[in-house]
Amino acid sequence: MAPDPPPLRENTSQQGERTFFQVKPPDPFDMSNPAQWPTWKKRFTRFMNVSGGIKRSEEEKIDALLYIFGEKSEEVVTQFDSVPTTYKDLLEKLDKYFVLKKNVTYERFMFNSRHQNPGETVDSFITALHLLAENCEFSTLKSDLIRDQILMGMADRKTSEELQLKADLTLEMATTMARQAEVQAHHNRIIRNDQQQLVNAVRSGDRSSRSPRGRGRGAPTGRQWDRRTSLHFQGQAKCSFC
Repeated sequence: MAPDPPPLRENTSQQGERTFFQVKPPDPFDMSNPAQWPTWKKRFTRFMNVSGGIKRSEEEKIDALLYIFGEKSEEVVTQFDSVPTTYKDLLEKLDKYFVLKKNVTYERFMFNSRHQNPGETVDSFITALHLLAENCEFSTLKSDLIRDQILMGMADRKTSEELQLKADLTLEMATTMARQAEVQAHHNRIIRNDQQQLVNAVRSGDRSSRSPRGRGRGAPTGRQWDRRTSLHFQGQAKCSFC
């Protein structure tokens, strides 16, 4: 019997193609929300790095970007003054296109209006501020303005007032101390609940252990006792005129 043939070995291009399509690409870009372009761009860039697509030719990278971007990509490209010939050139043109569509005044209004919602964790609130700040073009003031909005918008007003007294407060310090205060408040609520349950259990035990005697039919109430005593003495009393 002839030996089995050796397994076929994939060439380099086949291996690269398999790796390129192993990683799930991001969802198509939502053209109705152009302010999300920086976030989508970061997601796509990570996809290209992880999948190995960044090593492809310029033409393949351009095709990958336009294809994953979605059907509207062709309409956007037709508005460019020149057709991009490199992957970097395409990203730069898309940056300029969506920056023109972004209303910085509105984005900053949304950032300044953001407060911690009822039941929302500190982490969720701070993450939302970071995402909103991406579209506000705060430049070097970004960290300071996020810190200030944490103090303005956090639900724990006591902790906010304490943080405002720290002249050297940084964004990292504000984030850490806000988290610690939230954890401590959670622990305090648990302790109070446990103590209240213990008090309720003790009171319930006291009520169940009390003897019902003294409230039966044979035990007169105060009013009944007074009436019987009065009748007893009336029976023994004699008229002084008899």
